[in-house]
Amino acid sequence: MLLEQISIKAIELGGESDFSEKQIIESWLGREPATQSDINHLEKRLGVVLPDDYKLFLKMSNGFKATTHVDITFESTDRVDYLSNFENYNGSLSFYDDMDGYEEISLQFKKSILIGGIEEEQIFLLLPPVGNIEKWRYWQFANWIPGEEEYENIEAHFIDVLDLLEELIEEKDI
Repeated sequence: MLLEQISIKAIELGGESDFSEKQIIESWLGREPATQSDINHLEKRLGVVLPDDYKLFLKMSNGFKATTHVDITFESTDRVDYLSNFENYNGSLSFYDDMDGYEEISLQFKKSILIGGIEEEQIFLLLPPVGNIEKWRYWQFANWIPGEEEYENIEAHFIDVLDLLEELIEEKDI
């Protein structure tokens, strides 16, 4: 499983991460899986039906620890919420407002759901279908990336994380 591979590689890399003894022994950076009740409660609270791949992630791990000091911590269902409900991100919501041709993106961004990176240097958002955009979008924002980095799905993000960890381990071993 991808999350298990990421956990093993991140612990192998070690470095600046603060993994608990339990995480190291179990080689697992995830949390207990979310229950169907947890997911139903989150969907009801947000007023949306979340994408299937994100719900599958939650059923494997109700949140996931950042693998490095520059990675994203994915939040548990009790912490996931609309970006607009996080005071420190409200200024970000108006970024697209004044850009011609970005009206739908602006609307979608304002309805975005923060699933990772609360109080970190980067965030991961789920953007629900709005207007002419018919599918969920997966965006990562970091202060060192100009604009958003879009992923096809949450698995694509975790594949990138695994690739990065493998590169870092290779560099470390040189």
